[in-house]
Amino acid sequence: MSAITTPALNVVKKKTTQVTGKKVFALREQRSAQFKKKARVKPNLPAVGERKALRKRIVLSSTNALPVSSMQDLSQDNIGNEEFQSKMLGIPDEMLDQLRAVDAFKTSQNWSLFRRPGTLTRKETVVLGNMVKDVNGTPGVQRMILDGPKLSGKSILLLQAMSMGFLNDWVVINIPEGQDLTIAHSSYHPLSSQADGPQLYTQPDLTAALLTRISRSNKKVLSKLNLKHEHPEFPEPLQKNISLDRLAERGASNPSIAPTVFDALWKELTVPTAEDSKLPPLLVSIDSLNHLMTETAYRDADYKPIHAHQFGLVRHFLSLLFNKPEATFGPAGGIVLGATSGSNVPGNYALDVALRQLSARTATPLISADSPEFPLPDPYHRVDKRVVDIFNTGNDSSLQLRLVSGLSKAEAKGYLEYFAQSGLLREKITDDLVTEKWSLSASGLVGFVEQAAVRVRTELHAARGSIFRCPFQLKKNGLIKGGVYHLLHDFESYESIKELDAVNRLPVHVPATEVPMWHAICLRLLALTALLSGPLGVEGAESVPRAISTTAYYQSKWCDKGYTFIEPRGVMVSKPGPAIMDSNGELIWIEDKYGQAMDFKMQSYNGSNYLTFWAGKDSGTYGSGKYYMLDSSYEVYKIVEPAGGGNLTGDLHEFHITKNDTALMTIYEPAIVDLTSIGGPKKGWIYDSLFQEVNLTSGELIFQWRASDHYSMNETYKHLKTAGRDKKDALDFFHINSIDKDDHGNYIISSRYMQTITCIRPTGEIKWILGGKRNMFKDLSDGAATNFTWQHHVRVHENNTLTIFDNGKFAKGYFIADKSRALLVSLDLEQMTVTLLQDYIDPKQTPTPSQGSVQLLDNGNVLVGWGYHAAYTEYTRDGEILCDVHIGPQIMFDLGWLKSYRTFRNHDWVGKPNTKPDVYYRPRDGRLYVSWNGATEVDRWVLEGARGPHAESYAFFTQETIYKQGFESSIEVTSDMMPWIRVTALDRKGNILGHSEVVVPHPEKRLHRYADDGDGGRNEERRARAVVYFESRIKLSEALYIFYNISEIRENILSRITISIMSNSYIIQMLDRQLKFM
Repeated sequence: MSAITTPALNVVKKKTTQVTGKKVFALREQRSAQFKKKARVKPNLPAVGERKALRKRIVLSSTNALPVSSMQDLSQDNIGNEEFQSKMLGIPDEMLDQLRAVDAFKTSQNWSLFRRPGTLTRKETVVLGNMVKDVNGTPGVQRMILDGPKLSGKSILLLQAMSMGFLNDWVVINIPEGQDLTIAHSSYHPLSSQADGPQLYTQPDLTAALLTRISRSNKKVLSKLNLKHEHPEFPEPLQKNISLDRLAERGASNPSIAPTVFDALWKELTVPTAEDSKLPPLLVSIDSLNHLMTETAYRDADYKPIHAHQFGLVRHFLSLLFNKPEATFGPAGGIVLGATSGSNVPGNYALDVALRQLSARTATPLISADSPEFPLPDPYHRVDKRVVDIFNTGNDSSLQLRLVSGLSKAEAKGYLEYFAQSGLLREKITDDLVTEKWSLSASGLVGFVEQAAVRVRTELHAARGSIFRCPFQLKKNGLIKGGVYHLLHDFESYESIKELDAVNRLPVHVPATEVPMWHAICLRLLALTALLSGPLGVEGAESVPRAISTTAYYQSKWCDKGYTFIEPRGVMVSKPGPAIMDSNGELIWIEDKYGQAMDFKMQSYNGSNYLTFWAGKDSGTYGSGKYYMLDSSYEVYKIVEPAGGGNLTGDLHEFHITKNDTALMTIYEPAIVDLTSIGGPKKGWIYDSLFQEVNLTSGELIFQWRASDHYSMNETYKHLKTAGRDKKDALDFFHINSIDKDDHGNYIISSRYMQTITCIRPTGEIKWILGGKRNMFKDLSDGAATNFTWQHHVRVHENNTLTIFDNGKFAKGYFIADKSRALLVSLDLEQMTVTLLQDYIDPKQTPTPSQGSVQLLDNGNVLVGWGYHAAYTEYTRDGEILCDVHIGPQIMFDLGWLKSYRTFRNHDWVGKPNTKPDVYYRPRDGRLYVSWNGATEVDRWVLEGARGPHAESYAFFTQETIYKQGFESSIEVTSDMMPWIRVTALDRKGNILGHSEVVVPHPEKRLHRYADDGDGGRNEERRARAVVYFESRIKLSEALYIFYNISEIRENILSRITISIMSNSYIIQMLDRQLKFM
């Protein structure tokens, strides 16, 4: 590689000199010759129809939106029910495929914003629902034209009517876009000449497409109907009793016979036979009527435009709508709906006149054609007579005209509440807000109401997460190196922290008075850990600082992938508390508000999972505190204390929830006993060891056991020395540190100072003792199964096997073994023998003086926590080391500066915190750092931006998406991003889990784009005016800014919106000033 790059660098240097002409060409040739030219790869062209398919692609759900559980489904019970007006009704899942097949959805509609398709029940919806009920009750044909301005929701009303038809098992036929029949994009040919009328044409391809929609969307109904009539017009005989869906499919697959098949299908659906007159009602929907009332892009033989009414397909459906003599409907009746379009349509004066005349004929009171108030066409304006005639010559007594205007304020409120419940609108829905949005949307036009609501468009494109940096640039300066995992600690705000750096491998130049104490400790501990514990690696943490790092000295792919539960504490931990890490050592959750915690793990109670731990005061011998149960949101579900009240407090050693949803807990209580047998006073003081089983629901005591009632003082291995003279220096002769319960109801307890494991019957008597001075078992392993000392954490498993953490050491002068270990032993309760099945030796080959745990994992491995030594190790069942993780530097293990009482592993914990994700923007890096304490389901982070000064009122749009890689992620913030940004957390399915607070990375740089007068916003006076504008919080000007481009405000807003507020001169003055400013 050096042979290639070196000449290239020399050439670059020469090019900086003044070289011209042939020399320049020679230099370029020399440089290009060093690199192999790549062959040009021609891009693959999209498949035929692929682009069109993408343009027409309908997305009916957004997993980024929140589910609205209160939304009911559209059903026969709520169709036409006024009680549901102004409410959102969900489209049933089984109907979605039918609506897709019939092309009821449009790409311009907002289905992709919400978790599931829902539609607003308007007053027009109630009218349509009542029409359906009327036809079901009294068969007949009802006809209606929906007319109204652009974005008034006419197409949605057609969709609602089609949904009602599908719910009632009608046959639904839809012309989704009248323009498709007139733009000359499909084949056509003339029909046989007619002497008394214009030449008619057929469109076989479009007819085949219509048959496809009919067969796919109505398969449930058509598959139950069979062919009953004779159809001699077919070129070949049809199979008898063929189902109508098969008939439609036949025409859909062969456009040459599609028109003939359509005529036959219509005959079968509308003409009953003597044997069977049970035909379903029909619902015919025609959208964009405007295109069917004008000349088309098709040409006749003389190259003259063909009118839409000359096409057989158009003629058929218009005859149904206007009740022409040739229109036929079945005995069950039906509904024919047509809707005009206000967008992308040609001007049609004749249609406007015809609609006004229809409105006059259907008005109350009726306006006759002879009345001077009856609308007539302008004699000087060209009118398409064919359009006016089709309105006037038909039997239009049943044709209704429904003018669709804006939503009422109640309907707008219901619609905005749906946006808010879906997580798309960041404002509280009040009457003032509804009035504001309603006014800004031209008195409730539904399309403008959608624009008034906040839209979230999340593009879930894969982006590789960046490598995280150490918070104080320690990694950059060479202090931290190696591939290791970390544990963060502390969650105070980072924004007030001064910029810190590392110089000469140590963080300096930061006066202690300017930095919080926890931050100074963090710096020093990072440096100390890096210098003393070998190859440590710390990656990431800008939104939160850290105080602890973990080192994986061994790591196998066979290690368990669950969460690790620890409770770090000691002088190296500024604020101790429970913590959860993933299998890579990345922090998941940590909390310091409870103080130091013990026995932290996940347990199940009443079918749900909870985090449980003890918190309180640690005397060094026992604990005095309470047991906490946290739910999945990390909120306190229950605080448990010993039963009986009085002076009994919860001890730190054990809080174990049994299979029966009861709790086992250890208790220490001072008591006066005779200590003369061990050289103490007659009335000496001891810490008596108790345990209780308590009903977690009621708090009632189920069972209590006291060690002093069953063990004598001379059985202890604890030296009396000066203890026992007074209450403050009582003798801890037993030291209970674990409790378990077997399937027979027996209690298994561990006594550290008796060096025994005791089985206690439900009646309180001792059943057996393993180890200690009263050992009842014969050791078949040459003493290896019973020579445990100062042990912790005994658990009973199936087939009478026990796991024991054997410390082998207590303190100075109490050395028994040269290393700590975990034991797996088997008991034979009939022969009273014990056998060592496997021991798990500490890889450090040193004894840990206190604490420790053993857990049999679901995958068959064994997890051992080393307690006083800040480490844990995972083994195979046969004792092979798979993973060895150090939470702190090994050189400090014997100092106890960092320790964890027990270590547990679990797969089932799911954390969903009530807090928001934490974000911090670091100007020096130009990156936004994000983390979410306790959120286990986060898969990726989406950086979203808004353009407005008050982000909660504005739409957020995706700027960048990265996958989560560790506790904290960072995203580069570029200058072209929107000024107000936040981060959204998504799970693996794309569901939104939460949003961070809004951050403004560069307020002084962001303002100039709104105060730019051609000099990049450098004009200070104009910049000051921008600041005043943003801080004014005038709701009207904010709303105007949201929905309209700056360049369009004057002509668009003043003409459409401010009419409703013209009476308020003050607002107009303010508006005018803002417009001039902008």
